[in-house]
Amino acid sequence: MANSILLVSDDSHECQMEKRLLQKQGYLVKEVPFQAKLPSWANKGVYDLFVVNVPRSKTRDEAVFDWVRPTSPVPVIVLSPEMRSNYQVEILDAGADDVLTKPYRPEELLARVRAVLRRGTKKAEPLQNSRIEIGELKIDLSARRVFLGEKDIRLTRTEFALFSALAERIDTVCSHSELLAKVWGWEYWDATQYLHVYFGRIRRKLGKTYGMLLETVTGMGYMLHSQLPKLN
Repeated sequence: MANSILLVSDDSHECQMEKRLLQKQGYLVKEVPFQAKLPSWANKGVYDLFVVNVPRSKTRDEAVFDWVRPTSPVPVIVLSPEMRSNYQVEILDAGADDVLTKPYRPEELLARVRAVLRRGTKKAEPLQNSRIEIGELKIDLSARRVFLGEKDIRLTRTEFALFSALAERIDTVCSHSELLAKVWGWEYWDATQYLHVYFGRIRRKLGKTYGMLLETVTGMGYMLHSQLPKLN
């Protein structure tokens, strides 16, 4: 069955170009205006992906953030006219799965669409140790759940994929390229800013003490420690 994509755009010319591009690849595409409110049924298995084309005049509009929410079960690719790197970080931090700056090459958009959809259908690999406990932190790799004491730490799909990649190789440095290829796909080999955004979000959810388990190894990658650091 073909994947279905909701294309959100105010530019009729760009929208039709993107629609034809996606339809030629066999995707089912429906378009809605950028300012349209997210339909209540849109998150209920109707669409596999949202592609949100942000108008230049609307980069600071709250409507952008209506479409990108960390709790949404539907992945989102944002097509942005904004060149500033911190704007890209803001959109990722708000919950987008990917950001492409316009103008982009058609093949680049198609590669990103394939990568995002592939992540949603990737089968879990067999796990040797499905439960990891570090003090009050409990990581259940099989159930895809993380608890801190009795509190359920609600990680998004992408956050858990990154966190579990480190947990499966605990006390070992995972390189930037390894993490990007494993979680996003080879198309993202140089998108290291994504790691900065997502690990920052995970640290905030874990809190000050347990957030220190995540180490940024400068120039190399990231590591999850099996023991809390000793505080002086």
